Amino acid sequence: MSTSAPYRHFENRDELLTAVAAQGYETLHQSLGQAAASTADAAERLLRLGGAYVRFAHDHPDLFVTMFRSRPDAQPVGQESFDVLLRAVSDAQRERILSTKPSAELLARSIWATLHGLASLSLRQPHERFGMGAPPEDLATTTLSAILGL
Repeated sequence: MSTSAPYRHFENRDELLTAVAAQGYETLHQSLGQAAASTADAAERLLRLGGAYVRFAHDHPDLFVTMFRSRPDAQPVGQESFDVLLRAVSDAQRERILSTKPSAELLARSIWATLHGLASLSLRQPHERFGMGAPPEDLATTTLSAILGL
């Protein structure tokens, strides 16, 4: 395949990367959906979602980085993957596992940011260099356990 072959299908590099990011969000959405569907327990669902998010980043590091660059056209699919976490947070609030303050949306965004930070840091610098002493997936579970009061 020549280096110009992708441009038969995409107008420019940004359009190509937007399509790659959209595919990444779809794959992330599927991974999170499987994690969420794997248990009926609201607290366990959040723990599994955290692990799945960090695992996705480590299984697909280049895709993960590409997804979170400015790609406005990929956002509708990105919203679907966020909605999996939002539903899990809403369920945990409804079951009084999580406080109803702040709102489910704000709490889900805070959790997402925390998970994303763990994943991003561990991709850039292996966790051993930070002296964290645990794999990023374990750190995600520990952090979510603390949020859940487990």
